[in-house]
Amino acid sequence: MDKVYVVYWSQTGNTETMAQAVGKGAEAAGKEASVVAVSDITADVLKDLPGFALGCPATVVDGEGVIANEAPDEEALSKCEELGKKLAAL
Repeated sequence: MDKVYVVYWSQTGNTETMAQAVGKGAEAAGKEASVVAVSDITADVLKDLPGFALGCPATVVDGEGVIANEAPDEEALSKCEELGKKLAAL
């Protein structure tokens, strides 16, 4: 997978900040990251991928994934970057 998609829904901007950090982690792992709002992408783009990240107020990836209440702190952003690296390894 050369391009990693990080799809998010964010009401306050906090999840978007976390999605950007996941994208940063994927890029650090040598992949191209596309960080997009869920309203700006279709299922057709994602359906044949081996994996993608989905940031929202739900449990989706990697068990509990990364949870940050309010704005993400440095620890949460670091965990997001690690998640991006795992996604890039798929």
